[in-house]
Amino acid sequence: MDIAEILYKFIITIFTAIKSSAFTEDFIAVLLMIRKFFLQYLIRK
Repeated sequence: MDIAEILYKFIITIFTAIKSSAFTEDFIAVLLMIRKFFLQYLIRK
């Protein structure tokens, strides 16, 4: 398992946690940005 795979599972875990509780919109926006950069990283890889 490489770092990208670990990060991906971590991000999925965070998104699951968000859906099941009340996070602030700012926090969600930051996570969406992180996911966007991560997906771009995967595409370049």
